[in-house]
Order: sequence, then structure tokens, then C-alpha cells
Amino acid sequence: VEVKVNGNHISNSPHNSEGYGNPDSCFCPEPWEEFEVNFACPVQEPQIEFDMSRLSNVTKKTLKAAKGVQNNVHYAIIDNQLYAKVIGSIVDIRKFVEEFLISMLRKVKMPDVEFIINYSDYPKVKNVQEQPVFSMCASDQLPDLMLPTYDMMLSAIQRKH
Repeated sequence: VEVKVNGNHISNSPHNSEGYGNPDSCFCPEPWEEFEVNFACPVQEPQIEFDMSRLSNVTKKTLKAAKGVQNNVHYAIIDNQLYAKVIGSIVDIRKFVEEFLISMLRKVKMPDVEFIINYSDYPKVKNVQEQPVFSMCASDQLPDLMLPTYDMMLSAIQRKH
């Protein structure tokens, strides 16, 4: 890090730091379009496009039906703030997922949205195509949407601009 005044280094600048720097110390969300460019997001992601295409007609009724499944958290992102309501008992992995979500909210301006995360060890949605349920486990036979692995979430959290 260089600290300069009128082009001159001050306070023993430049400073070098060892180890991981936390990019989440700044709450500075970018517009989505800038985020996609700065983080080199792929133009197309076939699995995400397929999964999200099944949620074209989500309504309050389908969201309410999804909330009836135990061991879920109903999340809402409103004005780039995360809100959560626990339904049933939840395992410790929830803190990692929320760390990921909060990290993303510090990096990018997200649209207002509601969704459910199933923290059980198996998919929960059965024969219902329009429930916005993300799960730690998914199957081709069930419509739960697969969450990224913990390693992928950690990589996104530690990613710097």
C-alpha cells in the first residue's frame, strides 16, 4: 500500500502485508453490470440458466408452500440487506452460507428477492417445479437448486477486485 501526499511517500510508505486481506471490510456494492465485468463472470452458465428457468412463475403461494418444509431458512434481500427467518432446526453450515451472502452484498448491488435454503442432508422439494428452494444436496429427479460447495463460497468471499 502506498500512502502519498503531493506525490511523496509518507509514514514509511509503501507498506507490505503478509497473508489474506479481507475485501469485505468495505461495504461498497457495485452495480450488477460492473460486478460482472470486474469479476470476469462468464456470459453463460448452462447449469444456472437451466435451474433458474424452472423458477419463471414463482408466486407468493409457491414461496409459502416452500416455507412449509422443515429445516429451512426463508431469506429476503431488500435494499441490499439480508433478512432471515428460521423454520425448524438448522445446522452449523448456515453461518458459512450467510457469510457468503453478506460478502456478496458488500460487493454487488442485488435486486430485492426472496428464496428458501434447505439445510437438510437431502433434497426436500417433491414434484413441485415452482418452489425457489436452494439445497446443500440436489438431484436430477427433484427440483431443489444446488448451492455452490463450501469451497466455492469461500473462494468467492476471499476474491478481491
